[in-house]
Amino acid sequence: MQIADIREILTYIPRFRERVFVLALDGEIVAHENFANLLLDFALLRSLNIKVVLVHGAALQIVEEAKRRGLNLHNSDGTGVTDADTLDVAVTAASRVSRSVLEALASV
Repeated sequence: MQIADIREILTYIPRFRERVFVLALDGEIVAHENFANLLLDFALLRSLNIKVVLVHGAALQIVEEAKRRGLNLHNSDGTGVTDADTLDVAVTAASRVSRSVLEALASV
């Protein structure tokens, strides 16, 4: 990175200060090995007084949890009635992802 690049980046800070960024993260991003570095970038935005809202998905984790339990998912695309087993898998997986994100944020 060169000084000119940094100067160009710095011009955006006053423009976005006090704004809210809503960042949607797919479950695959949360599971990726580079996720911790991404959280550092989010923390940097926050340190610049840019508010950050993280919204995460959990599709990958839901599929993995269903496989672990040996279950076939019903209504995994959200277009019909969800059975109790699928709902339990989804709630469990989403809760684990939420906890994982919060723990990672706390460490940053």
